[in-house]
Amino acid sequence: MNQRFAAAALVFLSVVSSRSDLLACGDKFLLMGRGTRFQRFAVRHPAAILVYANAASSLPKALSNLPFETMLRKAGHRVALVADSVELARMLQQEKWNLVIVDVADGRAVSSLLSSQQMSPVVLPVVYNVTDNEVAQVKKEYRFVLKSPAKSQSFLDAIDAALALKETSRASDAKSIR
Repeated sequence: MNQRFAAAALVFLSVVSSRSDLLACGDKFLLMGRGTRFQRFAVRHPAAILVYANAASSLPKALSNLPFETMLRKAGHRVALVADSVELARMLQQEKWNLVIVDVADGRAVSSLLSSQQMSPVVLPVVYNVTDNEVAQVKKEYRFVLKSPAKSQSFLDAIDAALALKETSRASDAKSIR
């Protein structure tokens, strides 16, 4: 009996005296700098986003692989999807948009349509199966490019980066007016 008690006391003392952190279920979320995955959807710039998914382009097929509307709404954005140029022009006239997502083939046409607006939205083109050189050429024209939207997080990151650029350019414009 004494041997059992001594063995149990020894095990207890060795566990209590060890300095390593033993994390219980859920304690890992209480450590500084760690969080849960749902925090990645916290939007920095809630925006009005217009998606021009021209039926003749590759964008509708690429977006069909992603639950992009649900994902953008979850992130706090307001989203509208248009499929033809007449509806696009009507939506651009009726409402203010912060970002327009287009196929790279439609980018110039949409940009020329937006040039007449006073507060024009950022155009975010989507490219598919292109080389790095082609992406670099598109980036020269648009600054931000979304390459084959395969993951939800890359889609949100590209949108956040484009909207952040718009905010910084708007702030610098306001400073130059003063």
